[in-house]
Amino acid sequence: MKYGKLSPCLDRLLIIASGPSAGGLVFPDVLPVMAVNGAIDGLKRADYWFTLDPSQGNRARMEKPKQGTTYLCAAGPQQALNVKGSQIIFLRRLPGRGISEKPDSVMTGNSAFGALQVAVLLGAKKIGLVGVDATKDEYWHGPGRSKSLEQLPAMMSCALPQLMRKGIEVRLGSVYDKPRVTCFRAMSPPDLVEWLCAK
Repeated sequence: MKYGKLSPCLDRLLIIASGPSAGGLVFPDVLPVMAVNGAIDGLKRADYWFTLDPSQGNRARMEKPKQGTTYLCAAGPQQALNVKGSQIIFLRRLPGRGISEKPDSVMTGNSAFGALQVAVLLGAKKIGLVGVDATKDEYWHGPGRSKSLEQLPAMMSCALPQLMRKGIEVRLGSVYDKPRVTCFRAMSPPDLVEWLCAK
């Protein structure tokens, strides 16, 4: 199979995952948005969709894409063969820590962490994360909840040196007094959107 390659094309990106902090979030049409996994189900629009998890539910999302959304999936060759749909851009899924420096690859781990890597490969210098709560609370967009996300804070922290070297600023939108992901500055989700939209 042929893997796609990402190149810089934007300067900012809002990444929306499934944690409760993303519920009811309002953002302008001019702000580029990437949905992670099932978060796309609750959004009227997303410029990108990303997964590291070609599960049955995510395969169904890829087989019925939303118009105007670019679908990205990091998967091994055998996993990719199980997905129908020609509109999907597949990226290599590599073992390791930190952020991939290769335009056709994403380090494995978690789909929100993979989305952060994709944002970097797309050239974003300002990245907002919302719904990246690392809790077992219910999804904001429908029934279900995450499995254990205990490793997510450490995954995000290991990317910090690379982000700083590249001059990339990442902030976390959270409704929790004490967010579990602590390596990025936290603020309310509306303030996060305002920060992303500021010039």
